[in-house]
Amino acid sequence: MDSGENRLYNVLKAFSAYDPETGYCQGMNFITGMILLMIPDQEDAFWCLVFVMFVRDWRSIFSNDSARISQLIDDLENYLRKNCRAVYNHM
Repeated sequence: MDSGENRLYNVLKAFSAYDPETGYCQGMNFITGMILLMIPDQEDAFWCLVFVMFVRDWRSIFSNDSARISQLIDDLENYLRKNCRAVYNHM
C-alpha cells in the first residue's frame, strides 16, 4: 500500500496534468490531504478534487481572485456562527 505522502503526491501530480492552466499551487496539498483522509482511494480522491476545484469553484482561489477568497471566508464565518458557535466565538 502506498504511504499517505505518496498518495498525496500522486493525486496532486495527476491534477496538475489534468488542469495545466492551474497546475500545482501552494495550498492545494491541504485540500487534497483532507480529501485523502476521507477518501483513501487515490482515483476517487482525484475525482473529488476535480469536483471541488471545478464545480465548487475552489480553483479560482489559486488564480489571484481575491473576491472569491473573501466569499469563501465569509461563507465559513457564517457557517461557524450558525453551526459551531464555540469555534466562532473563539475566533
